[in-house]
Amino acid sequence: MRRTPHRPSPSSNALRHDKAKQMFEELLKEEKNRNVANYYLGRIELGYGRYTEASEYFEAGVEIEPNSADELYWLSTSCSARMQRPSEAGGMGLFTCFSQNLETALSIDPTHLPTLMSLHQLNATGPAAAGASPERAEELLAKIATLSKADADIARLLVLNNKKETDKALTLAQTMVAAHPDSERAMLEAGRVMSNNRHYGEALAAFDQATAKQVNIENRQWIQAAYLEVGHISWRTKESLERGMTALTRSVDRAHFPVNLNTNWAYLRLAQFSQLQGNAAAREKYLALLDQTGIEKGPFLLKEMETLRPMDDRFQGSR
Repeated sequence: MRRTPHRPSPSSNALRHDKAKQMFEELLKEEKNRNVANYYLGRIELGYGRYTEASEYFEAGVEIEPNSADELYWLSTSCSARMQRPSEAGGMGLFTCFSQNLETALSIDPTHLPTLMSLHQLNATGPAAAGASPERAEELLAKIATLSKADADIARLLVLNNKKETDKALTLAQTMVAAHPDSERAMLEAGRVMSNNRHYGEALAAFDQATAKQVNIENRQWIQAAYLEVGHISWRTKESLERGMTALTRSVDRAHFPVNLNTNWAYLRLAQFSQLQGNAAAREKYLALLDQTGIEKGPFLLKEMETLRPMDDRFQGSR
């Protein structure tokens, strides 16, 4: 059985995404038979929400290194992300890419934690017609627990959320904050549950734990999302607007985070805050930035965008 090779993790400074992308593109030209460039270019494109391009890099990587559980996992992840886009929803080829590459990754490395997590969610929440099995989900969860207690709790929490078992999810989320303060994702997922149940103070404390960590390629998606969630709370409560806008501004900081779906939501919230404050110039600035992300907008975001149009007469007059 071949295990996934260790890959060096770029430092935060190396995540100045445009420069990193250029560096790996140059490396790819020089060393076409080495996979490190494909791997990191795929990770960069995935972070930017360019899922088709990410898939192409990971597919090229799998051709070079077919026995890498890590490469197969990220190819599966890029296919899963494409399935979430309205323009590619319902594609059976993408589902096959998602599920089969996970199974192959697990056969190569039965301890590959990200693969175990994805397969657990598929089996715990997916339809039986797609091969989902609650019994297998329990087996996978037991394996996850031997590798990471924090990830096992995250897996349980995601399933409780999916099944709308609100009370159990809230209890687990509150337990997780005390048990796993060093896990950015645990703090994010627990905070989301508490926020959705209007436990805003506890949620903000969890998000603060996540955003206190140094950003790197492995945790950036969780930290960026935590900043966005702080902005969501400020918007829902119409309180601590300055704190919310500061967090949203950090979530779109391109020195640390790529442009992706979170960026779309952050610019929308910043536009909404600006409208709430009667700041027409800022509102137009953030709407323009939202239009320029190049990231496909889902139906929920489009629906909320409609709340900014039409503006009332008083606000139009302030232009």
